[in-house]
Amino acid sequence: MKRRGISHFLQVVIMIALVSAVGLLLYSGVQGLLGPWTKSPQVLLTGAYKVGNTLYLSIKNTGNIPVNITSMTIYDESGNAIASINSPIALNPAEAKTVSVTPNAQLTLGDVVNILMNLSDGSVIKLKASIE
Repeated sequence: MKRRGISHFLQVVIMIALVSAVGLLLYSGVQGLLGPWTKSPQVLLTGAYKVGNTLYLSIKNTGNIPVNITSMTIYDESGNAIASINSPIALNPAEAKTVSVTPNAQLTLGDVVNILMNLSDGSVIKLKASIE
């Protein structure tokens, strides 16, 4: 009696091809789902310092893509705008900068300020800091 069917070698080749195809499909699907998370702008406020009547804000790009801040508005605890920066600030990945602004209200140590950053891609980042 003669056996008919696929040889064992051909079975192994077909299984490797199927597993590789399924793996590539899963990989591309995960990249599509997680891609926006890995390429989102991430800006961190590392400090807010008051020297005299000048407020210094230390910001850092903790993401993996360049960030362009088009404007920043600083609000006091009551929600009143006390200062704004309208000059663009470009931050490369892992780059930190310190910007200074003179608020139109008196700030004391320990006051909390809210900062709204408008980015060039249209997104807005809201940060909160205590004045040191």
